Amino acid sequence: MRADDAEEALGLANLSDHGLSAAVFTRDLGVALQAVQRLEVGVLHVNSESAGTLPYVPFGGTKQSGFGPKEQGRAAREFFTQTVTVYLGAPRERA
Repeated sequence: MRADDAEEALGLANLSDHGLSAAVFTRDLGVALQAVQRLEVGVLHVNSESAGTLPYVPFGGTKQSGFGPKEQGRAAREFFTQTVTVYLGAPRERA
């Protein structure tokens, strides 16, 4: 698809049923920030390809590309960990 400007391009991108990852290439910081605010994706790359992610940052999509919590990073630790609260008192001596 062709777009006349960044505004239209971002709108067209959001028409997709998927939102795993996107890449925006621009020299305009305003356009980059607009993409951060408007694009409905789980991962956004600015001036880099949309493949790959670091293992310590949350990864996951939106729309039909997202199911459940983000994987990797703190989000994964929280998802895959069950928290148990334990109160442990000292044993009492019998009289």
